[in-house]
Amino acid sequence: MTRDVVLTVRMSKDEYKLLSERADLTNLTISEYARRKMLGRVVVSDTNIAVLRELRSIAYILKKMYDVLKKMYDGSGDDNIASVLSDTKKILHMLSHILSNRDNDDSEKN
Repeated sequence: MTRDVVLTVRMSKDEYKLLSERADLTNLTISEYARRKMLGRVVVSDTNIAVLRELRSIAYILKKMYDVLKKMYDGSGDDNIASVLSDTKKILHMLSHILSNRDNDDSEKN
């Protein structure tokens, strides 16, 4: 795609600094970062990608832990295990929601 239109934007030094810092986090030029944001595209930093990888690992480990505890727990009154199972299930649900939204964002960019 040829880019032959130049857009001039006025901003304060603080705004420019913020724009520059955000572009740096994504390893994009200021122009590319601004273009993507103005067009409503999702812009993800390398830090976010690393965090999401870790969240996937944590979700996998939590799921395994949940499965083991579920097998051990026979429902016979240990409220601590029941509570841990319930909390783990909530966390897994939240992680699943976060990761599925992220995967949807990735597919929209491609």
